[in-house]
Amino acid sequence: MYKALITGGCSFSDDHYALHTWNTYLEDGYDDVYHTGKDGAGNQYIFRLVTKKLLDIRKHIPWRCQVDVVVLWSGISRKCIVTNSIQHLNQNLLIDEAIKLVETLKDKEPDAYQEAKGMGDIDIVLESNGGQHLDLDGNVIKAEDYAYSFFVPSLRNKVVEDYYAKYTNIIDDWEKTSVDILNLQQICEANNANFYWGHIHDHYDEVYTNRVKKKYNHIAWAHDKIDHSKCFSPKGMTDWVDNNFTKEKGYLPDDWHPSERAHKQFAKSIIQPFLNKE
Repeated sequence: MYKALITGGCSFSDDHYALHTWNTYLEDGYDDVYHTGKDGAGNQYIFRLVTKKLLDIRKHIPWRCQVDVVVLWSGISRKCIVTNSIQHLNQNLLIDEAIKLVETLKDKEPDAYQEAKGMGDIDIVLESNGGQHLDLDGNVIKAEDYAYSFFVPSLRNKVVEDYYAKYTNIIDDWEKTSVDILNLQQICEANNANFYWGHIHDHYDEVYTNRVKKKYNHIAWAHDKIDHSKCFSPKGMTDWVDNNFTKEKGYLPDDWHPSERAHKQFAKSIIQPFLNKE
């Protein structure tokens, strides 16, 4: 019987010619595969990308056919907004800052710069507003028109730093990720799709265990309705990599992203057996 696979996530799930990520190694046995992973994406954006892809393919895939949705959720503090170039928080701020970081990397860490360039990351940053002002099909939208932009708290920009300091907090970030996971779970159920998920690291679990569960359990309603038996990596991929590889073999030179070898073994020893037992 026909089977389709949809995967989602951030740079940990953004497969390309220079680095094959975990989702590549799940493709065998599927008739069609749709990878929606996007470098820099946060959970709000990941939810939208995966949801749209599922709803789109269900238009032409018979209801009885199997669809598996597998997501590796990103950091909980990454944001997704709909904005344009005249808004206070806009994509140009993010792109300009990213370009500055690229130039700093080139000057101070030439080896890391060459690694990023080889992976295609530099090209993405330097394309006008490519990668930071899009629709959900990946089309670049004119700067003055509203579109999706996404960013991370590590960008050193006064407007971005001010936004994070005044209008965000970790508990709110955690709650929003819980709602994203629950919403995707419900959408998958409503569209006869199997939903499996994990995290890139243990921050979501750590915030729940050490903060929300102890003091703020009244906002854990979404978390409590999630089917956690479908989670193949509650402590995160990086925790698994740390326990199974040396730093040199388990990570790229940036010391943050897992190596292709780690991605392959993570898929073959953790995710694939998890899906097969279901």
